[in-house]
Amino acid sequence: MVEIFEYCGKVFRRYPNSTRRSDAVYFKRTVKTGETEWLHRRIYEDSFGCIPDGFHVHHIDGNPSNNNPENLECVSPSEHADRHP
Repeated sequence: MVEIFEYCGKVFRRYPNSTRRSDAVYFKRTVKTGETEWLHRRIYEDSFGCIPDGFHVHHIDGNPSNNNPENLECVSPSEHADRHP
C-alpha cells in the first residue's frame, strides 16, 4: 500500500505497511540526484528558510502526518532526542 501527497507539483509517498518506521510515517520522494527529499523538511524550508546542517525538523504535536508549518520546528539532534524519550 502506498499513500500519495502532492505538494508544489511534486509527488511524495509513504508506505504505511513498511517495517521501516521512516517509510511508514513520513512522506518522501527521490530527487534526480538520488537523494531523498522529506515532505516535512521541504514544508519547513518553504515556510521558514534553510535548515542548518545536522538539524532535525520536529513535529510539535507528535503527529508526523501533521505537516502544517505551525506544527514544525527546527531543533538540534540532542534536543530532538530529549523530546522523544
